[in-house]
Amino acid sequence: ERLLRLAASLGAVSIVTLAAKNWVEKVCRFFFPGIQSLLKQLDIHIVYAKQFVHEADLYRNFATKEESNVFWSKVKGNAVRRELKRIYSTYEGQTWKN
Repeated sequence: ERLLRLAASLGAVSIVTLAAKNWVEKVCRFFFPGIQSLLKQLDIHIVYAKQFVHEADLYRNFATKEESNVFWSKVKGNAVRRELKRIYSTYEGQTWKN
């Protein structure tokens, strides 16, 4: 709880996961009572990376474990990129600097 509060005090917080839809909510409900309401209170956004994958790819057979790891790493990386774009395009008075 302290980590979530600290992170939220510093800026926007999101959780990006490859877990099945609603997994975070279910885990919170059964194992971490009170955290789900804290996530809502702190406006912590949960992103399920698999929601951006075509259904056929969810059940795809990979030739190797490495091929699977590369595919799912790209899926999660793309979800992180989308979330960062969402976060950084919503700040009032936002400016971009190098």
